[in-house]
Amino acid sequence: MKPFSVAILIAVLFTSYSALSESAGEVLLGITVRPETLDLRVTSGGCTKKEDFNIDVNKGTTGLPPYQVTVTRIKPDHCEALSLEGVNLSFDRKKLGLDGSSTFRLTNEIGNLSPYQAKIKNHEIKKLPISSIIGKYSRIYKTGEALTEDFRPERVNIELDNNGNIVNIWKG
Repeated sequence: MKPFSVAILIAVLFTSYSALSESAGEVLLGITVRPETLDLRVTSGGCTKKEDFNIDVNKGTTGLPPYQVTVTRIKPDHCEALSLEGVNLSFDRKKLGLDGSSTFRLTNEIGNLSPYQAKIKNHEIKKLPISSIIGKYSRIYKTGEALTEDFRPERVNIELDNNGNIVNIWKG
């Protein structure tokens, strides 16, 4: 093999490896592609906003679809609500450069185990003594009920199932 061919092979392998390692992005809980919007479900600690994400649309060298799309969280959510259901964020496809007829490949993983959910799974959440929530501003709701999206660090949220059993207690 000629030295020039080896150099090209190494460059191609390195570029492929780099593309694979960079394509990980945010683990998404779900995606809905609509003609006008790209709707993403992402994990949230209670403070996640659409501005916390960058959506990279790589149109390649030809500029023709299918494009490669990667969603990256650029600002971590350090709040402690840790919603298992996550939040929905809607992005305008035109602003992303993806008109309604553009096809694309999403490079992100889709799943249900993000860094936030791993904290829950591994029991890394701070354990609060009951005395820290008594007398605090609180909100009690049933699973599935609509909630305001304002984050209040002093508020204690108590989620109940349909039988009135507590299924989750979180601050935010």
